[in-house]
This record gives sequence, structure tokens and C-alpha cells, in this order.
Amino acid sequence: MLEADGGTLFIDELDAVPKDTQVLLLDLVQEQRIRPVGADGYHRVQCRFIAATNKSLDEVLSQGIVRKDLHHRLAHNVITIPPLRERREDIPLLAAAALQSIREREGLNVFDIDSRLMLQLQGYSWPGNIRELQGAVETGAYRAHFNSRSVITVDDVALGGKGREPSFSGVDSGGAGDGVSFHERVESFKRELVRQALTTCEGNQVQAALLLGVDRGTIRRLSERE
Repeated sequence: MLEADGGTLFIDELDAVPKDTQVLLLDLVQEQRIRPVGADGYHRVQCRFIAATNKSLDEVLSQGIVRKDLHHRLAHNVITIPPLRERREDIPLLAAAALQSIREREGLNVFDIDSRLMLQLQGYSWPGNIRELQGAVETGAYRAHFNSRSVITVDDVALGGKGREPSFSGVDSGGAGDGVSFHERVESFKRELVRQALTTCEGNQVQAALLLGVDRGTIRRLSERE
């Protein structure tokens, strides 16, 4: 809290803040003071407060999820942001910003989003709002980069967990009649995919998991079998 002195304190997901913590926040907002753990007295704090909630204010107040006195102290200016599905015209700009961010952060050679994919993005309901859109674009960028393409296409993004699996070149899963069981060929194929992904991501398991659309535990498990 002291780090926010002279600046802004953003309280995300206020509806998830426990009631006892809301009491402390109320004192902070109202009295502009805080007492660190182990301190003998209070420290004065001058800062701007911004709070956000994923639910409607009427809902969180009527159900007692957010204290009304805390709401009254914070709600000097209330801004309602509609869900992404109600402002689809924002999707191209938000998707482009997400692509630019991941490209600059990870050094990916992916620069655009295919027009067919953009139509799909604008037609999707986005239950996870902007975070889901950002995740979809980032996953698509990793897959496009892995396949040496500079444009994210419909093959790179699986909206709502549905869609095509990414294809990878140069993977030998074994042939029929070679004495290797189906299960062993599948496991070998998975390990080779993980090996290629880790090579592309320079050993970063988190990035490899995003690239393949699996959790990090799967990457770790298959890596240990090498």
C-alpha cells in the first residue's frame, strides 16, 4: 500500500475481496492511512483509488458481496464497460494490440491476423472477455511462428477450446507393422512434439505449453520420459 503513496491504487475484482479486508480498505480510503504489520502507528497515504468488479454493482451490493459503505466511498465516478461480445467493433484493435505485445515481448516473427480469422474473432461470444482474446491471439502467434508463418490463420486458433490441432512438420510417429504398438507410437509422437516445441522456445516450458495448447505439467511429464 505504501508504494501507492502519491500515485494510484487499483483494486481489481473488488467482489472477490474478503469482508474483513474490505473493512481495512474502507479505513484506508476514508482515513487515508495505513498501519503496516508490526508498526507502532499509522502512516499517511495520499493516492487515487480505482476499483473494478466483474459483476454488476446492483448485484454485488444487493447480495452483500461488497460493503455498501466501501462502495459509497469509492463510487465517485462509475464507468460501466460492456462485455466484449457487445462491442465487437473493438476486437480488431484489441487483437492487433495483443499481437504487437507478444511479438515485441517474445521476438516472434508474426505481424498480422488473417482476414478469415478476424471474422471468426468478431463472431465469437468471448465469455472470457479481453483476457480470452489476448490468450487466443498469443497462442495463435506462437503456433504461426513455430510453423514459420508471419500471419495468424484459422488453423492457429481454437476458439472455445474447439478447432484444428496445430500441425508440425518433420515428426515421425512410426509406421504400421514395425512391431511398435499404437500406444507407443502415440507417446513417441507426443514426445517429439514436445521436443520440437522446447527447441523452438529455447527450453521455456511455459511458452512450449502455450505453443502446443497443453498445460505445463504435460510438457514436464513428457520431457522427463526422454
